[in-house]
This record gives sequence, structure tokens and C-alpha cells, in this order.
Amino acid sequence: MKNSNLKDLLQSCVALRGDTDSVSSIAVGLACCFDEYEKNLPLDLIKDLDEPNYGILFLSKLDEELREKFTL
Repeated sequence: MKNSNLKDLLQSCVALRGDTDSVSSIAVGLACCFDEYEKNLPLDLIKDLDEPNYGILFLSKLDEELREKFTL
């Protein structure tokens, strides 16, 4: 495992160049499912996420529902 935390993983994905948003979202999303990765994404990435329909509250609720349904 090259990275042991989400921040470094995200930086590695961006450094690959190309379709970084897709690669980053898939890699970080998968890494979030494993305890081996330190959950240390900078709060600046989410603090201004204020979309009326699909903002942080929606994503938090979705995360909770998916964790309940698909517990590893």
C-alpha cells in the first residue's frame, strides 16, 4: 500500500493527471471503507460544500445509510 491516509492518496491521484476527479473519487471512496487508511482529508475540502439538494447533509445521511446496509 503506497499511501496510508486519505490526504496522501488524494494527492497521489491528482499527481497522475488526466481524469483526476474520477480517479480520486473512486480511490478515496474505496479507501474510506478500510480501517487501514487514516481519515485525514482537509476540512477545507468540505467546509463550503453547501448545495441545496446534494450538499454535506445529504452526503452524510447517504454515508450512514450505506454503512448500515453494507457493513463490512
